[in-house]
Amino acid sequence: MRRLSPFLRAATAATARRQLQPQLQAISHFKGCYSYSTVSGEAPLSSWPPKPSKPLRILFCGSDDFSCEALRALHAEHRRNADLIRSIDVLVRPAKPTGRGLKVVRQPPPRILAQELGLAVHERDTFTGWEMPHPGGEPINLIVAVSFGLLVPKRLLRAAYYGGLNVHPSLLPDLRGPAPLHHALLAGRTHTGVSLQTLAEDKFDAGAILAQTSRPGLAIPGGCTVEQLHALLAPLGASMLVAGLRAGVHVPPVIAVVPPERRTGLIPRAPLLHAPKITPAHRQVPWVPIPSGGPGPSAQDVARRAHVLGQLWTHARPSHTGLKMRMILDGVDVAPRDEWPADAAAFARLAAAQLREKQQQQQRQRETNPSQTQPQSKKKRKNRVPEIEIDLDQIRAAGGSLADKPLKTVTWLQMPVADPTGSTNDARDEALVEVRTPYFVDDAAGGGRRGAVLVPMAGGGGGGGGGGFLRIRAIKAEGDRSRAAVEAIRAFTEEEPVDSGLVSFFDGDVFQLLDPLTSWFEDLDVF
Repeated sequence: MRRLSPFLRAATAATARRQLQPQLQAISHFKGCYSYSTVSGEAPLSSWPPKPSKPLRILFCGSDDFSCEALRALHAEHRRNADLIRSIDVLVRPAKPTGRGLKVVRQPPPRILAQELGLAVHERDTFTGWEMPHPGGEPINLIVAVSFGLLVPKRLLRAAYYGGLNVHPSLLPDLRGPAPLHHALLAGRTHTGVSLQTLAEDKFDAGAILAQTSRPGLAIPGGCTVEQLHALLAPLGASMLVAGLRAGVHVPPVIAVVPPERRTGLIPRAPLLHAPKITPAHRQVPWVPIPSGGPGPSAQDVARRAHVLGQLWTHARPSHTGLKMRMILDGVDVAPRDEWPADAAAFARLAAAQLREKQQQQQRQRETNPSQTQPQSKKKRKNRVPEIEIDLDQIRAAGGSLADKPLKTVTWLQMPVADPTGSTNDARDEALVEVRTPYFVDDAAGGGRRGAVLVPMAGGGGGGGGGGFLRIRAIKAEGDRSRAAVEAIRAFTEEEPVDSGLVSFFDGDVFQLLDPLTSWFEDLDVF
């Protein structure tokens, strides 16, 4: 038999694909509508040639205000074009008690909206044993889940002719997870966006990306809150969903848009973050590095955490009992350098110089003993937080409140992180990390600063100029009311005598993965 040339073989294969297109679509649907091609273009959905779709009978699954925006847009399109969206059924989760004492039962916002729009509402907290409705005697043929919180099982996705779609407020695959808005702000992201994806059968946020905000994305305004970011992205996600349905992105075989960084091996992959559910552990002040967290955070990192999540908490040891006590910190921000007291600035300079010397010593050891610089095991190792020894006489020479007074210190306690999602182990006191720091009083009048305290942070991450000083305006200690920080912190204060000489700070044991000296006050030489 005569062999065909490569060109003729390709032409023959292309002809066969065109002739078998109906059969291929049927096979694609049989597989659950998840056989798809990829394209490298980012043309807007409105410019795509629309693929014909059967009238959609949608099961919409939602639980919060973000999903309400998508439901409202779908209903408007249903009223405008019933040939595209024939019906909408809404699935919500049961109302749950909230507030102090769990005395207030809060209905899911999509339920309230669906009732206002006159849509059929179904309530489930599990898909086990549940069958989808048949509006008008016809089966559901598309599932749309937006911020629902339950994984739609594959038996339902395969029962729906067009499978399922999801709107996610991030530039997937970055920030997969249930809290992308919070983590975009916590990570200091400058841009974000929305993605339209298929619903994967086995995990969240792992479907084919059908449409996405063009890179670099939507700029995040400075000082943006979660509520403001939600207000920016929710309408964009709703519009993308409706535009996708008009373009027929749900019609098999679906076409996946691959993000630009993933298209070739020539562009380095940007670091991807997971966006787990926000838990109380995320509000803990991280005084020292944690597993997978790298070097300790800067004051800017912690202040950003307070801006995004609200009040933060930590533990400390009262000087008179030695027991741990929980503290809630309020009014947390970064103290600008021009507002540092003289003794605080002197401490920062001495700490920076000492840490630089430690890093230089470590570098010299690496150069002289290469065999000791082998990559560390991925197992968690117990390291010492770098110890800083400060000569109080050098700080007093700078003036400020320490000119004739003892240095005030606090021993902070950090709960260990038990898993990557941020949960803490509150039961094992022996696992606590102790970190001793000084604090300085902000006596400047005006701007609500009187009564605040400044605490040095030992981290260099987050783009700040070294660790910097965290300013705390109010503290509510366990069993007490909220007080001005300088007043509340007295019960936790230990004083170093005027003639004490060298005093150690930031010394303690901590589990971490990276070099314990990396980035600690590394940029303070600019001050």
